[in-house]
Amino acid sequence: MRGASVAQVKISPALYTLSLTVAAAFVLAFTVGKAYISVPGLWDAAAHQIQQIRLDPFVSFQHYRVWWGPWFNLFGNLALFVPVGYIAYRRSVAATTCFCFLASLTVESLQYLLAAGYSDMDDLIFNTTGGLIGAAAASLHKSPTAMWLFNACAVVILVPYLSLGANQLAAFIA
Repeated sequence: MRGASVAQVKISPALYTLSLTVAAAFVLAFTVGKAYISVPGLWDAAAHQIQQIRLDPFVSFQHYRVWWGPWFNLFGNLALFVPVGYIAYRRSVAATTCFCFLASLTVESLQYLLAAGYSDMDDLIFNTTGGLIGAAAASLHKSPTAMWLFNACAVVILVPYLSLGANQLAAFIA
């Protein structure tokens, strides 16, 4: 397979489905889940239990609580959606970018409907840009190994994150 074009690299339907499922779980855990799971030093869940739409792009760079907040948001959103764009890419960077835009719009809508975070124009822009970067990378070279690596990394990050959430839930119930 060395030197194979993207069209020649075969991704099994099972790996594709697994990767999209893991990516969706990862994105939802770190977007909607932020309203329920606190990560000490990074965010407090209570601060994300809000129902607010912010339509002004890049306003977070003008009004922030900590200097690194807007940068954490920027790079965090890019990092969330680069794998989505990479995994979702089939034949067209433009179509994949549209898919990532719609996926991001869905997440932002869920956050609003569930009062689970800020529905934010910045997030929509940064998520879509992350998806574009991932799709562009996949258009150059898409590899089953990279998809397996994403799945492994996502699980390694999700397990302690969700365990932290389970511990917080247990403490709340007790």
